[in-house]
Amino acid sequence: MKRVRCFVVCFLVLGFPICALGDNNTRRQDDALREKAESTLSKATSYFHGNLSVEGGYVYFYSLDTGVRWGEGQASAKQVWVQPPGSPTVGLALLAAYEATGNPDYLYQAMDAADALVYGQLSSGGWQNQIDLGGIEKGNRYSGGKRRKEGFSSLDDGQSQTAIRFMIRMDKALRFRDEEVHQSALLALDSLLNAQFPIGAFPQGCGDLWRSMPSRKPAIRITIGRRKIGSRTTGICIRSMTMSAGMLPTHW
Repeated sequence: MKRVRCFVVCFLVLGFPICALGDNNTRRQDDALREKAESTLSKATSYFHGNLSVEGGYVYFYSLDTGVRWGEGQASAKQVWVQPPGSPTVGLALLAAYEATGNPDYLYQAMDAADALVYGQLSSGGWQNQIDLGGIEKGNRYSGGKRRKEGFSSLDDGQSQTAIRFMIRMDKALRFRDEEVHQSALLALDSLLNAQFPIGAFPQGCGDLWRSMPSRKPAIRITIGRRKIGSRTTGICIRSMTMSAGMLPTHW
């Protein structure tokens, strides 16, 4: 019994300080790592926003002297890209940095990216793969001037989808108080839903997305067959598909 008491006393006297010392060391290491991560993050975002962005927008690639910029092709001085990993993708990263750190600088940088997307949003509700921001210097409110430019909103390669994802998260981060961002997000979401097929799928892109969709149930006829390449027969594939007119958007 005395040995047990002696052990307990030794643990209380010696063990707790040792454990506390270990916890303090771990905490200091974590704090140092966190400070280093935040410093690196700040350095990277400041460079992106201060040296690479054009009116808040971004492209894919930059030469070391930043004189040459590329999206899917070489970009002009005022072109920015919407298709990932362009402006919305960078905006989402900035929002993630703001949510992780609470540093308002990242929110302001993300807001600049949102402004670029508001400018380039089409009247059909979505976006194309790139935006020419040259009209901002002329005082244009949108890429089409005073009103949004007419055009084909593309869902190819995540173009409009990524922009919508960013705009609704930006809207939430601003607590739905920025009118331009809020209206942009609502327009994009409403237009996307109006473009949906009655069977639940979506087209690759659309023009006038505001027209109502047909309400009657669609009819589908699918022909299944095998495709022959040379002397080799491949697996089963869809050879043809017939859809009733009720499945197609009225704006096609």
